[in-house]
Amino acid sequence: MSKREQKRYALVRELAPGISPEWAEEFVGELGTRGVSGETVGASLAEVESHCAESGEPVEEAFGPADEYARSLELPVSAQQSTGGLLRVVVPQAIQVIGLFALISSAVPLSDGEPMGVTLGVGLNAAIVVLLILLLAWKAGAAVRTVARKPAVGVAVGVGFFAVMVASAVALREEVLTVSPWWGLVLGVGCLVLGTVLSVLRVRGSRESEAVLTVPFEEQQRQRERRRQMRRAEMLPVVLIPAFAVLNFLVLFLLT
Repeated sequence: MSKREQKRYALVRELAPGISPEWAEEFVGELGTRGVSGETVGASLAEVESHCAESGEPVEEAFGPADEYARSLELPVSAQQSTGGLLRVVVPQAIQVIGLFALISSAVPLSDGEPMGVTLGVGLNAAIVVLLILLLAWKAGAAVRTVARKPAVGVAVGVGFFAVMVASAVALREEVLTVSPWWGLVLGVGCLVLGTVLSVLRVRGSRESEAVLTVPFEEQQRQRERRRQMRRAEMLPVVLIPAFAVLNFLVLFLLT
């Protein structure tokens, strides 16, 4: 097994060393995309390994294809992965996106000392991004499973989305609103701060992420370490959106 594969399968090999890591990873991935909590996934994985250890059967013979067996369990969706739980994640991000568009749109008018014109294309793009975020929250599991099984679909959707954004910004230049750029600055900063604070409070208030994979009787120290890693991963998009917005604002403001 190559170093890349060792790194890829490290977690499932640690949690279920007695079964095929390829099977275990596919099993865990299928349940994860269906919104099953990490604790429930880990318990199911432990049951599979226990059965194989007692029977001596290879996991493929005992349970068949990993994805089919995972679907057959019909395990419940965790509270954090429900539509309501996902909305608590994406609504603050949608607020941040509104702030991003407002802040960036105010940069050049502030630098030139002119009114800020909001074009139909910019308004449409902001609405599309917010609606896309909400749609992904509603159908997150289906979207993840589709991309996981057919990566080309994800690439095609991403390219198409970018093309639509560029086309609307270029073609729809009619101004629908003209305001002082200071209003754009205030709205942008306010939405970025509000969205960031809400996201940080959510991440810090969630002491135990249900997405963290655990198995029964595992050492608590290892579980805590994986939870810390999960919280750091959850914080990354929280800070990237405002950082990207501020960087673009400064570049546009200083270079025009």
